Amino acid sequence: DLIRRKEHLVNAKDAYPAVYVALETSSFKDPLIGDFFAKHCKDKCITPYDESKLEKDITEVRPYSSIVYSRVFPGFNKLGIFVSRPCTKGSFVCEAIGELSFKNQYLNDPKNQYRIWGMPKRRVLFHDEWPIVLDQRLSGNESRYLRKSCNPNVELVTTKAPDGSIKFWYRALQDIAEDEELHSKWQWNKNHPILKLINDEAKFSDLDNDEKDSLLESVDAILNSCECACGSNNKDCHILKMKKIINTY
Repeated sequence: DLIRRKEHLVNAKDAYPAVYVALETSSFKDPLIGDFFAKHCKDKCITPYDESKLEKDITEVRPYSSIVYSRVFPGFNKLGIFVSRPCTKGSFVCEAIGELSFKNQYLNDPKNQYRIWGMPKRRVLFHDEWPIVLDQRLSGNESRYLRKSCNPNVELVTTKAPDGSIKFWYRALQDIAEDEELHSKWQWNKNHPILKLINDEAKFSDLDNDEKDSLLESVDAILNSCECACGSNNKDCHILKMKKIINTY
């Protein structure tokens, strides 16, 4: 309570370290994760470790929009990860650290509301190839503040460190300028109706009622928790397009 009361007196940038447990390396929420890594340490999805592409001390957490001092505890939704100097395509810019578990455990937990969201919740990442979840909601490192967008500039990759341990890093998809915010992709369920719109397979009016309800429910849940890193004026942002539909539906 003392910490929380103190946080009411500071801005989001100064207070953010107090709201999660900082980890130096990812923890195994399920002890079988270690066995899984040992069995799959030679999988094709593992990116060769190249220390020359490692960008050290390049990221910082700061507000992505104007935040003022407040009596309440808002603000933390308005933090992002930025680079303090330019980095090139293919650079490893930020390690992702958190609690590791299996995907089926996440999907079967009703608190995660996966049916409603149609994707992992904020600060939760699904591995693209493995049934692994990286959960940064309660513990991790600064990468937990990395936001998602429809046009990401980093991707999550798996590496094997020199000591044999499995690490997860954000790798630049393009050259990134100084002071640019980092953002990764939204991880929509492959059967979610929004993909029909994103891939120009259908218009909203073409969806059946169940699909429309599912899409609107998902976007509403997302927007009540976070914002797309595309920005509020980006005409290519699929989340904003759906928001406009919600307002007129």
